[in-house]
Amino acid sequence: MKLRYLAVAMVVVAALASQGPLQACGDKFLLLPRGLSFGETFRASHPGVVVLYVPGSRLVPGTEYAKVQSLLTRAGHTVVVVESKDELDRALVRNKADIVLTSFTEAPAAGAGLKPWPIGPVILPVLTAPTKAVKAACKLHYPCLLEATDKPERFVAVTNEVMNDRVKAQKRGH
Repeated sequence: MKLRYLAVAMVVVAALASQGPLQACGDKFLLLPRGLSFGETFRASHPGVVVLYVPGSRLVPGTEYAKVQSLLTRAGHTVVVVESKDELDRALVRNKADIVLTSFTEAPAAGAGLKPWPIGPVILPVLTAPTKAVKAACKLHYPCLLEATDKPERFVAVTNEVMNDRVKAQKRGH
């Protein structure tokens, strides 16, 4: 009986093989993080120093900063949390920050006196009320890629993307 099943299976395999290569899309493995671990999905190819600037402990409502900090660290970035402009200035000098992550309302204060990108750090504002007018105002000065309601994994993906762009720009000599 087992021999008959084996013979049928061999005939089926031979018939399929004679038709040429089988086509399969594999789209289920492209849905992150299915089939991949966190490290394989979000590991930073260019780890950087990320400063989370939350003045006076005023967190952007809706943003899970503890999880963002944890995931950024797991991805390979160094994360420094500061609560005042003086701490921010010290962190920028001491740690040579690559990215400053802060609310859109605090972004001008965070970027005051900094060298322009790609030499200086990239200011990444988090939009709390992403209306068309707010997005337009943000895009005049910053890469506006994050919203307060984004998942923490999105913060990691955007940070990795910005770091890759930063390294490419530095290699080109800009």
